Amino acid sequence: MRITIPDDLAERVQSLLPDKPLDFVVAFQLQRFATIDPRERIIVVRQQDRQALERILDNGSITSAEELRLAVEKRGKITLGGVALQFTQAQLREIERRARKNKRSAEAEMQSIAKETTKLMLDEA
Repeated sequence: MRITIPDDLAERVQSLLPDKPLDFVVAFQLQRFATIDPRERIIVVRQQDRQALERILDNGSITSAEELRLAVEKRGKITLGGVALQFTQAQLREIERRARKNKRSAEAEMQSIAKETTKLMLDEA
């Protein structure tokens, strides 16, 4: 099969892996998106942003959209005795601010909040 692409696009694609033939680079990129419907909206997360997300989410290496979604869902809630407490974006920012102030991760800060809340609930009972 033959595909014609504009010269400037060919140059940009070739610059990604200059030591490989253009057809190899194009086939490699197409293979990565072969299962994605071209009409579907996708989000590409570049390496720098992915590393920042991994750091923010305290999740280690994120290798899929599902892992990213699960990490975000986990970060946005605390579970106390089987009850999940959901947080707004403003509340999550406040937790992050408190975590930085206390020199710990957001996850550790959330655990601290859960302990404080549990203690308050038990003291009131």
